[in-house]
Amino acid sequence: MEQPHSNFNYSQIRVTQGIFLDFSKAYNTIDHKILIEKLPFYNFTNSACNLLNSYLSNRKQFVKLSNHTSFQRDVSIGVPQGSVLGPILFLIFINDLVKAAPMFNYILFADDTNIFSKDPLLLKTNLKNIEEWCIANRLILNYTKTFQVVFKAPNKQISNPEDFKLELGNQELETKNYTKFLGIQLDSQILFREHVSEVCRKFNFVLLLM
Repeated sequence: MEQPHSNFNYSQIRVTQGIFLDFSKAYNTIDHKILIEKLPFYNFTNSACNLLNSYLSNRKQFVKLSNHTSFQRDVSIGVPQGSVLGPILFLIFINDLVKAAPMFNYILFADDTNIFSKDPLLLKTNLKNIEEWCIANRLILNYTKTFQVVFKAPNKQISNPEDFKLELGNQELETKNYTKFLGIQLDSQILFREHVSEVCRKFNFVLLLM
């Protein structure tokens, strides 16, 4: 099916929308059954699938306060946090997100999930696919912490900001001017002013302690 495209002249505007998804308790909401069913698609053998299934099964949790301990409860979802396998299993689980809307560009790093598109109309009409994938895979999107940054050259002006407004979860997606992305403060004009200011603040703090 041919996807609709907007009439923007990208050679002149050069705008890229970045969607920064936030999952509520991402590592704690991984469904074990869905995860194990995905493993064969990545060439995991039956033995490897059974081993990982055993690794995730029969886990229990409880709360201890002073000398008081609560009843143990079975843990049927989530991957162990603080483990080496935790981030890897999460990446395996979320890796097929790109198939839900293959027209976008993605950067997946642990639970940092980001979507990029140069076509506002294409993004607006297909962003729902991402939400539907999350529902099917029982991942909970935090709509209040999910936002977008519209990246463009400093000398370029957007004539109609309405074209870049997005909705997710039946509410308008917040647009921010900058975000922290893999340790770097990225601003909408790629000038790195926020990042430089943040680095200077840290250096000033270190110098005061010397």
